[in-house]
Amino acid sequence: MRTTTVTDLAKDLQTMLGLVAAGEEIEVTRENRVVARLVPPAESAHRVAWPDFSARARKIVGKAKGTPPSRLIIAERGERL
Repeated sequence: MRTTTVTDLAKDLQTMLGLVAAGEEIEVTRENRVVARLVPPAESAHRVAWPDFSARARKIVGKAKGTPPSRLIIAERGERL
């Protein structure tokens, strides 16, 4: 485990975060006392692959025809923006 001071961490944050992203743990010290620990994210914290809801809706309904609802709302608001 690597150790760094708060000052050195601030100076070289980009490099330190790169080390953490690569799997290394870093302890951050202030006045020779550990004040924080930087650790890589847990495996479950990775991005979730969400389904493509737009593609699913197009498959079920088909391509929407007419004026998009957002344009209808803007037209209805008129000068009230």
